[in-house]
Amino acid sequence: MIKEVVIILLFIVICQGVLGIYQLKKYDKFIKNLQTKYQGLDRYYLISERAGNKFQSLILIVIMDSSYNIIEAYYYSGYTVFSSFKNIKSIENKNINDLLNNKTGYKDIRNLDVALDKVKRKYDEILGEKVVG
Repeated sequence: MIKEVVIILLFIVICQGVLGIYQLKKYDKFIKNLQTKYQGLDRYYLISERAGNKFQSLILIVIMDSSYNIIEAYYYSGYTVFSSFKNIKSIENKNINDLLNNKTGYKDIRNLDVALDKVKRKYDEILGEKVVG
């Protein structure tokens, strides 16, 4: 009985490791595709942030210009490794400061406001501006 339980637990751990590697490779491929798309273009920044808890988190990837305008935005949220990045058209071509002040156009995505705030803070640091708050 104990031997069977140990074998099952070992199998679960191995599956989790393999699926975790698959998920990381999918993330890396997605990021590399975006980097290739914007390679050589000045004043565009790719920023990735995570928000949420250990049971449900959101990964946000944003391409922004130097005026804090969101050029492209994608999020990854799900319970399985088979989830994929989804485009967030409702926040594209909008200023991140306006989005954070008005909180409109993205309420249907859980933890997006927290991730946007993290992106804004990281972007402030990249541009060397003083982070207030």
